[in-house]
Amino acid sequence: MGGTQPGATLAASVGIEVDGGHCEQLLARGQSLPASARETFTTAEDNQQTGQIRVFQGEHERVEENELLGECTVSGLAPAPAGVPEVAVMFTVDSDGTLRVSVQDATGDATLQIEGQREFDDIAVETAGRTGAGPTNDVILGVDLGTTDSVCAVPVDGEPEIVVNSEGDRATPTALSVDDDGNLLVGKAARKRGVSRPERTVTSVKRVLLGEGSTVELGEREYSTVELAGSLFEKFRSDAESALGRPVEKAVVTVPAVASIRQRRRIERAGEIAGLEIERTIDDAAAAVMGYAYGSDGEQTVLVCDLGGGSLSVSLLDVENGIYEIVANGGDDELGGEEWDAAIVDHLADRFEGDHGIDLREDPQARRRLADAAAAAKIELASRERTRVDIP
Repeated sequence: MGGTQPGATLAASVGIEVDGGHCEQLLARGQSLPASARETFTTAEDNQQTGQIRVFQGEHERVEENELLGECTVSGLAPAPAGVPEVAVMFTVDSDGTLRVSVQDATGDATLQIEGQREFDDIAVETAGRTGAGPTNDVILGVDLGTTDSVCAVPVDGEPEIVVNSEGDRATPTALSVDDDGNLLVGKAARKRGVSRPERTVTSVKRVLLGEGSTVELGEREYSTVELAGSLFEKFRSDAESALGRPVEKAVVTVPAVASIRQRRRIERAGEIAGLEIERTIDDAAAAVMGYAYGSDGEQTVLVCDLGGGSLSVSLLDVENGIYEIVANGGDDELGGEEWDAAIVDHLADRFEGDHGIDLREDPQARRRLADAAAAAKIELASRERTRVDIP
């Protein structure tokens, strides 16, 4: 447990499961800590003497989309018809992210007890400052984790500077591939193998990491998605240390505005594998506003639409003298440039199949070439009304 954190707020909403698997919000995202909420419950069945409380953190309406923090059981309810007992449950979150649950019988007719967890200490908390006497000299690596490419930056003489990677590029493909010897290739080398060895290559590590599955089969081995992302972060860290000539142990990472707590924690675990402490995950659109308003004074309200390779993030922020307040967030983590690519691929494949009776999508290499051609066509169509697609 830590001490009191200055400016501590909830990184995501805290709620409980109610009928039908819905998540009822008790404490909202961004709420200052310490904070508390009181909820009154009743029974669903006659003579019910126990009740279960399941606590979640996240923004989704369905509990299965949020992070389960834990559960406990309230016992000692007096036998009574359904809907008669009243149980008052108090939820209190202190500044270090520990949630405590206490109960009492609202009518005073029964002595209630909690069985199982009383404390939940894995709540995600954000802090506006640090404890300690003086400033820190730690280098914080900024990672714009993209679906197609990722870009890193470090502070140099007080100003952010893009990290040039070991290949001499300012952007690193968010791709991984396994060679014939079982070695992991990262970045540009991995993307090149997307055509020749698609079955051993992941060209969108971010989408895999934030997706539903937890493992990926590449070649003869199964990898965890966090392990693969950890290899990517290892490259980010190595490139940054080479550029700075000093160790880098901390990072902030951009994520889609609708990223769940579970998805954000996967990123944190990937950073740990690479020896990076992820200080904070920042919404894509919010990060864009910080870059846009960096160094400016005064007040302004900014709406950002960030359409990336794999997700759409929309954020409305109030900015005042370097303070950023997120007013609203939204987006779709399954809508991005890759969806445009897929639509073009389907259009081209359907045309080819109609003319020649062959579905190019059934051959992995042919589909990869088709996808590359579709991506190039999409870029051309951004500035032209028509384009020609030739596939070798």
